[in-house]
Amino acid sequence: MDWYWIVALVAGILLVFIIIWRISLSHLRKLADGVRVDVVAGLGEDNILLLEHAANCFGQKSRGPAHVRGNGCWALTREKIHFEYWVGRRVIEIPVRSVVGTSIVKSFLGKSRSLPLLVVAYRNDRGEEDECAWLFKDLETVKQRLDELRPK
Repeated sequence: MDWYWIVALVAGILLVFIIIWRISLSHLRKLADGVRVDVVAGLGEDNILLLEHAANCFGQKSRGPAHVRGNGCWALTREKIHFEYWVGRRVIEIPVRSVVGTSIVKSFLGKSRSLPLLVVAYRNDRGEEDECAWLFKDLETVKQRLDELRPK
């Protein structure tokens, strides 16, 4: 086999990967936009104090370390934290009145991305303490606003 056939084969494989990657990104963007529109419509645009349409959830402590992390839309209202995953559309809601603290950490449940994470400690429906962690673009603003709202 001549070298130009090898180059053509490698170029063809790369082209296929690029096409698949672009289609995947386009689909992910559509998922993200759909979730953001639904979250804003469900909570009411005027009620949303903070909206992070591309937050990364590192899981809930009560679900254990095997809990899959994922991207989604995170919103804060005066009443609750609302997070909806892009894939699977699973929702995590935490009433602001049940938040007992916030902290910034480097990892959560053994998961890390070398960036600081916001951990929200709260009491769940059964009165047990639980935690959830997210990665945000503007972590300090989110933490400050949440700390202002939560009961002291």
